[in-house]
Amino acid sequence: MHPFSDRGSIIRTLIASVWVGLMLWVVSPHPLLAQEVTVQGTVTEQQSGDPLPGVNVVVDGTTTGTTTGINGTYTLEVPGPDAVLVYTFVGYQEERVQVGDRTTIDVTMRASDVALEEVVVTGYGQQQRQNITGSVSSVDVAEASVGQVGSPQDLIQGRVAGVSLQSNSGEPGAGVDVRIRGTTSISASNEPLYVIDGVPVNSTTITPDGASLGGVTSSSTTNPLSLINPQDIESIQVLKDASATAIYGSQGAGGVILIETKGGRRGDVQVDYSGKVSLGTMVRDLDLLSPNEYRDALQRFLDQDVSGSGGTDWQDATTETAVTHEHNLSFSGGNQSTTYRASLGYLDNRGIIEDTGIERVTARVNADHSTLGDRLRLNLNLTGSYLKRNHSFFNQGGGFQAGVIKSMIAADPRLPVKQGDGSFTDVSTTIRNPVAMNRQIIDITDEKRILGNFSIEGDLLENLTASGNLGVDLNDGIRRTGIPNASTIGRDVGGLARQGERNLSNLTVQSTLQYNRDVFTDHTVEVLGGYEFKREVFQDLGVETRNFITDATLFNNLGGGANVSTPFSEKQIVKQISYFGRLNYNVKDRYLLQATVRRDGSSVFGENERFAWFPSASLGWRLTNEPFLDDVDWLTQLKLRVSAGVSGNQAVPPFQALPTLDTDEAFADFFGDESEILGVAPQRAANPDLKWEETTEYNVGIDFAAGRFSGAFDLYTKTTTDLLLDVRVPQPAQSSFVLQNVGEVRNQGVELSLDAFVVENDALSLNVGATASSNFNEVRDLGGRGSIDHTEASGAGQTGVLVQRLEPGHPIGAFYGPVFTGINEEGDETYRSADGGTTTALANAEETFLGNPIPDVAYSFNINFRYNDFDLSAFFRGEEGRELFNNTAMEFTSKTNLGTINVLREAVNDGTNTGHVQTYSSRWIHDASFFRLDKLTLGYTFPAPDRFQMRRLRVYATGSNLFVITPYEGFDPEVNTNRDAADTGFRALARPDRGIDYTSFPRARTFTFGLELGF
Repeated sequence: MHPFSDRGSIIRTLIASVWVGLMLWVVSPHPLLAQEVTVQGTVTEQQSGDPLPGVNVVVDGTTTGTTTGINGTYTLEVPGPDAVLVYTFVGYQEERVQVGDRTTIDVTMRASDVALEEVVVTGYGQQQRQNITGSVSSVDVAEASVGQVGSPQDLIQGRVAGVSLQSNSGEPGAGVDVRIRGTTSISASNEPLYVIDGVPVNSTTITPDGASLGGVTSSSTTNPLSLINPQDIESIQVLKDASATAIYGSQGAGGVILIETKGGRRGDVQVDYSGKVSLGTMVRDLDLLSPNEYRDALQRFLDQDVSGSGGTDWQDATTETAVTHEHNLSFSGGNQSTTYRASLGYLDNRGIIEDTGIERVTARVNADHSTLGDRLRLNLNLTGSYLKRNHSFFNQGGGFQAGVIKSMIAADPRLPVKQGDGSFTDVSTTIRNPVAMNRQIIDITDEKRILGNFSIEGDLLENLTASGNLGVDLNDGIRRTGIPNASTIGRDVGGLARQGERNLSNLTVQSTLQYNRDVFTDHTVEVLGGYEFKREVFQDLGVETRNFITDATLFNNLGGGANVSTPFSEKQIVKQISYFGRLNYNVKDRYLLQATVRRDGSSVFGENERFAWFPSASLGWRLTNEPFLDDVDWLTQLKLRVSAGVSGNQAVPPFQALPTLDTDEAFADFFGDESEILGVAPQRAANPDLKWEETTEYNVGIDFAAGRFSGAFDLYTKTTTDLLLDVRVPQPAQSSFVLQNVGEVRNQGVELSLDAFVVENDALSLNVGATASSNFNEVRDLGGRGSIDHTEASGAGQTGVLVQRLEPGHPIGAFYGPVFTGINEEGDETYRSADGGTTTALANAEETFLGNPIPDVAYSFNINFRYNDFDLSAFFRGEEGRELFNNTAMEFTSKTNLGTINVLREAVNDGTNTGHVQTYSSRWIHDASFFRLDKLTLGYTFPAPDRFQMRRLRVYATGSNLFVITPYEGFDPEVNTNRDAADTGFRALARPDRGIDYTSFPRARTFTFGLELGF
């Protein structure tokens, strides 16, 4: 029996029973209101004393509320004397008042410059939003976390201008590619730096490599941030320009994402519970031939006399309705000196491909304590998490062999899933039964993570504060793969078992000293100096065994296999030491200056280039504080920002600058007693001048707010030089490759975000937010080389066919090849020739650039609507001007293998002959623009009920990925196939091959039903 078929069944049954019981209790008749009191009053503006119409007055913890009328007056029913009223209005500070025994409450509100006094987390500290001079965007976590959310990156998707996310697969837990302001590197990582509670964490996957057999490889590695529970996150800030990221030096070229987790609050103990149940289904099927259409095609094109009826829809047989449970429980409270919060989370997320999914358990504790009259402050954050992932055994880079997804598409639709005797049908030698593969092959990863930090902060003098922070990030992943002899894929090798383990530990020590004071009248200075040390240790080991006598043990007894492969192991250590400083200077709250500098030293690079400087500077001008705008009452905020800076990228494996050796049986010889001794040979030449990639960025921005509208506009250009490319060394030489600093890439773009409070009255509120961004990416130089072709097409007959080209003047990942002109009368594809005519011979076809996987424009908008106690929110996003290489369509729009595999319906109607093998050309570069309803939520918040001291009770329903409008005909227009770069003069340490669709794991449409309780 498959281990995921009954995993945690008792736990899930108990949790489901409790959850259903809570839901029944919620909807059962019972008194919801007790001691209701009618409160009335007037809200006025502090400076002028004038009444304020349109102020939101809400009972804290509910959506029960009203707005003030034209004279600033309001009337509201509240649940009792313990209720707290919250008064908010655009441009004014929030006010909170407990009702007590009063029935009339008048409130005076103070202007707050559009809530710009909000404190925002930035690098190694905090700033008031009004004083930020770099490009920093915030995520509304409360809104984004509704519905099914698997990782912190899901909270960012489409909500920040200039940030793009693309999942490598629709499989739960799969890796996610995040790009902030474009792709800056060809071979080093483009991922942003993640900082959780002030500690930089590693986003390297700890999922060991899976097994490979019969041309099929187990599915992608796990997203390392899947072990972080999104429900524990309080805020997310995205640092985009070099002014904001340069303080992170050699780690900031890809941008920085700051994550702060939830902490405790002073007051009585509060208990919160949230539960969700989600149902996931396939969004769309590929347009394959049905069993009867397949029979007709065989008779029509192959003259086969085919009879019979029945068959299998393999897409339906391989997929299922995925049921997901998520439950979160937290406790928080505190007094004047100590606050705390503890939380537990459980997630069981099943995939829409049968027997795939993840199961996650998280526990977190946050505590703060102050002493010595609040002069000494201590903080502890600790997270422990466990994740189990059941992988799908599919292939995204092979030839004719088929994994689960390809077999689901290619399997003969006339065949049943099982024979009459109950055994699985063997589809063919290369096209396997996808249902059998799912049920017979076991491929499981268990991952554990402990993430924590302890910090101490003390006021040495009135304006001088010292702090220290110790952070640890411990990761462990074990992957076990078992392919039984009884399966089609395993019988040729007598069964296969593989076990691998990876460990990653990260220790960070930080200390800072901060001084701030008013040096002159209306002049404020803040100086920060700091030191940071990081030590990262990565270990990887594994072994594989074949030819088992029995399938009973497999990876539980690797010694049971007769053929043991050579075990492998690896260890890497990276150390980094850094010094940094920052100056903030504020003149009259009008003129702002920020300057930072960081010096990094890393063991990754050559002995001549281990240290580097990363400076930045930015200026801000708050025009609304100028006297000449005093009379412009409708303009509450207008700030100009200009910044420039340098950040780096050291995200390459260690030892690349050193001469390395390799052992292999090819170097073996016999010595002495005639025993075989393995030898070593040079693998890589030394490069003592190897150094960081450096990204120089310039940014101009505007922050504005006028009445009910606010937003930001940014223009930027960022140039990355000294690209890290692994290039071929002319032979003869001691090694074939050496990593060098050559080349240049430029990104230029524009970003816009806008928020508007459209309607505000007693029972109704409506606000809308939108973002739009455009990025132009260009390779400027490749170290003197004209071009580099990379990324091999998949499928039968595609060996050596490269589909993407790096060339100065074009973006990274651009598609390159022949131009398709049509199909001639003989049924052959024709292509444009160099002389302007057409040809059927690829050797005579003219090749050119065919498309770009980077969109011209990415956009999103959200709507939040409230009517009394009901709330409705919708989140839309889309991209225009992006192309995909539909490798799946290229392979399955062909009648060549008809009779062996199924094909797309287009194949029997496109006019090609049965002997024609589809080849790569512009025919398969498809428009992948899309417009998607990403999330739609309808909720209802009950008035505070008089049961168990309940303060919050809300139910909601959310639909995710409800529809997508796109001309693209694959499973989904947002895909990213994992593919190795071809060995054509350089080897990619990180893949530049975005925008390829080949047998991708389908993305699900989910419907979520949720409950939130607060006591």
